[in-house]
Amino acid sequence: MKVLFVHEGYLFRKNGNVCSYAYSKKTVQRYKAIAEEVVFLSREDNSLGNDGQYNVFDEPGFKFVGVKNFKSLKGLRNLSEVKKTVRRTVEDADFIVARVSDLGFYATQYAKQLNKPVLVEVVGCSRDALWHHSLQGKLLAVPSFLKEKKMVKNAHYVLYVTQFFLQKRYPSGAKTLACSNVELGETDNSIVDKRIKKIDGMENKTITLGTLAAVDLKYKGFETAIKAIKQLVNEGYAIQYRIAGPGNSEWLQKIINRYQLQGSVMIQGPIQHDHVFEWLDTIDIYIQPSITEGLPRALIEAMSRACPCIGSNAGGIGELLTESYMFPKKDDKALTKLLRSIRKEDLIECSRANYERAKDYRQEVLENRRNQFYREFSETLEKGTSNE
Repeated sequence: MKVLFVHEGYLFRKNGNVCSYAYSKKTVQRYKAIAEEVVFLSREDNSLGNDGQYNVFDEPGFKFVGVKNFKSLKGLRNLSEVKKTVRRTVEDADFIVARVSDLGFYATQYAKQLNKPVLVEVVGCSRDALWHHSLQGKLLAVPSFLKEKKMVKNAHYVLYVTQFFLQKRYPSGAKTLACSNVELGETDNSIVDKRIKKIDGMENKTITLGTLAAVDLKYKGFETAIKAIKQLVNEGYAIQYRIAGPGNSEWLQKIINRYQLQGSVMIQGPIQHDHVFEWLDTIDIYIQPSITEGLPRALIEAMSRACPCIGSNAGGIGELLTESYMFPKKDDKALTKLLRSIRKEDLIECSRANYERAKDYRQEVLENRRNQFYREFSETLEKGTSNE
């Protein structure tokens, strides 16, 4: 049996291997709960990976089918060939798992024509992401929203990464599961002890803030955080803001330069997932300043390291943080006020609460629930795709 996983992120080939920033071999293992052969279908860009900070897929039974970019005006000329590749790949698979995206939409439409079982993973809101991307994005936001709703409506099974937010926006009458796609490391109480010791030693030291996200995604809200940091630096606070993630950072560096924060804001590039937790342990306060979100994995990862966290009120962030550690999205003044007001006692309380909350997202808990859902989905092949 063969399962096809369709998503729109980029994979690339280096030294004969298939590689990714966003996915790892654990992702491949996850879909083996459905079938022994796993095929990834996504966009391919072999100019990536020169930094060496990527994950290599070397799992047996794994195959990658890449398509050219079709998401730009220049790339539209590739669309006809992309659709042909999608149809051929769908025809060759027994099960289809598609993340909400244009590529996922094409795959689920062909799967419906071919009577293939479909599971849709709703990991974010495409309308919000496009609306906050550019003028062109605003024009595409509503059509994309309608495609996403259609994908969810036609799916036999639907997995949401949030508990409530995405379910309200993209309701489904199919079998559903609320389960994050975060991959946490092992946890023990020494993590909290080390964090509290770190907080105790913060007085009279430079405070390090951090955000993990693709740096070419403007809707991650970096500018909001940078504006807040500019105000605090002007007030005499010693602050360093570290941003880590893949993508073209030219636009972000221009913003840093505009606010003359070259000495306070650092773009550190991508970090391999195996090293993410080490990086988080160097951060004093984690910030998720997003304008739109599903359920941010990086925020859960930070919470699992007992890191005090602050986030906007976008998407599912409110499912993770309490109101006292949130601010209205795009409101840099509110973020400045929140950062200014936090005391050491607050950080310790937040640290402990975050660690406890993150236990709900432990790998063994999520894997058991997700694998059971995937196995149930795979049984639809024997029963037939009668859920039309």
